[in-house]
Amino acid sequence: AYYFNMPFPVEKVPTRRLSGKSKNGVEVHELLNYPVRGLVFQGGDTLQNICNQVSLCCIYLQENNVPFNLLISDSGKRVFLFPQ
Repeated sequence: AYYFNMPFPVEKVPTRRLSGKSKNGVEVHELLNYPVRGLVFQGGDTLQNICNQVSLCCIYLQENNVPFNLLISDSGKRVFLFPQ
């Protein structure tokens, strides 16, 4: 893990919510006007809720042989998922 004093460019990109909040309050957004596809997970009642939601997506991608990268920001309050 690294700490950067400045936000990554992707952290400033506008997003659009894909659906309503999940039962645990996690919102899933897609990146807009960014050169790569990406999802943003944020909100949730606890950090565990975000972790659970992100891990379900990561497991799905792994089972389907889709490589991906994660960027965790705001002390885990926002997670960026970049499927390749």
